Amino acid sequence: MSMRSKYEVEEPVPRSKCVTCLCVSWKVFSCVFSHVTLIAVVVAYCVFGAVLFEKLESEHEEKVRNGTVDIRKNTTFMIWNQTDKMMYLKQEVWINETIRHLMDFETQLLKAMKDDGWDGYPPGSKPQWTFSGSLFYSIIVITTIVSLASFSIFNLKFRLNHKELPQRKKKS
Repeated sequence: MSMRSKYEVEEPVPRSKCVTCLCVSWKVFSCVFSHVTLIAVVVAYCVFGAVLFEKLESEHEEKVRNGTVDIRKNTTFMIWNQTDKMMYLKQEVWINETIRHLMDFETQLLKAMKDDGWDGYPPGSKPQWTFSGSLFYSIIVITTIVSLASFSIFNLKFRLNHKELPQRKKKS
C-alpha cells in the first residue's frame, strides 16, 4: 500500500516540447480555420446573393423597359387611328380625344414607375442593377439581419434583467 493520503495530487508529467508544440499548433489552427471558414461563408453568401439578385432584377428591369416602349407605341397608334378615322378634323374633338389618350399614357407610365420600378430609361440602356450594386445590396441585407438580431437579443436581455416582460392582455 501506498503511504500517500487520498487528498494528495500527483504531479503532472511534464509535456515534451513536441507535444506542447502540437497542442499550440492545433489551437492556433482551429481558431484560424474557424474564422477563415466563417469569413469565406459570408463572402460566398454575398457573392452568390449578388449574382442571383442581379440576374433576377436585370431581367425584370428589361421587361419593364420593353413594356414602356409598348405603351408608347400603343398610345401613338391610338392617336393616329383616331386622327385617321375622322372625316374632317374638328379641333375641339381631336384635342379632347388626344388628351384622353395622353392621360391614359401618363397613368400607365406612373404605374410602371411606382409599381414596377421603371427608372425612365429606354431598353438597352445601362442597367440599374449592376454586380457591384447587387453586392452592396447583399452586404446591406446581412448587416440589417445581424443588427436586428443583436438588437432583439439585447432588448430581451434588458427586459429579463429588469423584469419588464410584455404582459398578455386578459380575456374579457
